[in-house]
Amino acid sequence: MIALTQERKIALIEHADEIKDRLSEYGYPFQPHKTKQLLDIALASLTAEPKVFIHHNMLDSMTGEGGRVCGRVWNSSTDEISNEGRIPLFTASPVPEIKLPDRDKLPGWARNHEDSLGWYESEIKRLNGLGE
Repeated sequence: MIALTQERKIALIEHADEIKDRLSEYGYPFQPHKTKQLLDIALASLTAEPKVFIHHNMLDSMTGEGGRVCGRVWNSSTDEISNEGRIPLFTASPVPEIKLPDRDKLPGWARNHEDSLGWYESEIKRLNGLGE
């Protein structure tokens, strides 16, 4: 895991947004889908917000003998009475599985790269119920 200062995190988010803007304006030079996906994953991890917080004692019991966990979670990052900091926990929905069209079913009218790319993108939307 990489530790970042808040300033560095903000700078990286701004830089990733800038790259996405430039790439969408000028095109992706190398493996466009992988490049965009990589930027999306990086931005998601940089902008993730904690869902709940745990006390450090709970973390100690997770890593101890037997790994038994029993404890409370809180919505605030600091204990109101002792003023102790709590450990943030993050969660996200799993990445959905995307259905891809069969390239062998590419229609005959899609002769050039632009037409075949357009068909492929519309098929992905259709198969996954993403609409237009």
